[in-house]
Amino acid sequence: MKWLGAAYLLYLGAAQWRSAGLAPASDGTGGFRRGLATTLLNPKIIVFLALYFPQFIRPDEDAGRQMLLLGPLFLLTVLAVFLLCAAAARGLRGIASGRGGVWLERGSACCLIACGLYSAVG
Repeated sequence: MKWLGAAYLLYLGAAQWRSAGLAPASDGTGGFRRGLATTLLNPKIIVFLALYFPQFIRPDEDAGRQMLLLGPLFLLTVLAVFLLCAAAARGLRGIASGRGGVWLERGSACCLIACGLYSAVG
């Protein structure tokens, strides 16, 4: 299993290196739909909420009412973080386009290859 993981990381790194600078085929909304599906189908958020929320629920009070308060508060916090990330991405898009984007992709490819080599050797 270790070798399969290392080989997969090396494959991803090589594929990323080869595709650096190539324009992705997109209809304009494909990235949004893919990101939304990834977010909604991510099981990590369910595990996070199942482990994190109970710490803030007082056993002597109504749990349902507390969840109705904590749920929207959590969603507003996530919305604020996502909006900050979107604003930062918009500000940095000039760096990620053109030659800067090619080097950014090649840098991430080198990280994947390094992780694959470390997995294989370590």
